[in-house]
Amino acid sequence: NSRAIAASLNTLAVVHAERGEFAEAHRLHEECLALKREIGDGRGVAISLVNLGYVALAQADYARAKPLEAEALAIFREIGYPMGVAVALNNLGFVCSMLAEHDAANALLQECVEICRELGHRHIAAHALGSLGNLAGARDDYRKAWHNIREALHTAQEIGSVSATLFGLLCVALLLARQGESERATE
Repeated sequence: NSRAIAASLNTLAVVHAERGEFAEAHRLHEECLALKREIGDGRGVAISLVNLGYVALAQADYARAKPLEAEALAIFREIGYPMGVAVALNNLGFVCSMLAEHDAANALLQECVEICRELGHRHIAAHALGSLGNLAGARDDYRKAWHNIREALHTAQEIGSVSATLFGLLCVALLLARQGESERATE
């Protein structure tokens, strides 16, 4: 059964990625993607593209991550899967921010937050709000930056999300450093 094989490949790829074995994770995600394309599983194709994008992000290869996340976003929009749209918007927004494409990043992340609020998905919203805070800080709009980062941390803590809380704390440190408070940033 191709679907079961694809699911197994995906699980193995995620395990390898979490262990930092990115070459193997990439290979398995590519194999999974090929199977999902072969069986015509649009949602599965988009999820595999997001996963490949994650592997690229984990290696700070933003140029490789961008087209993967963009293709995933297009597919999620085409099939009408809003949660997938939100995830891809968040990832693509983060990628654009790392590539200093601030206007694009801002638009993508704002749309992500709006969709997450409609869906009630606060975990992804917390990550997107942290990224929006970083973007505002990069533009020297510290009032807006602190507002977004506080909202991100508050949301993350309310839902008990360790990853979103850690990301929010990273955003705090980055903003403090940007404001010339490097010593406080390392506390």
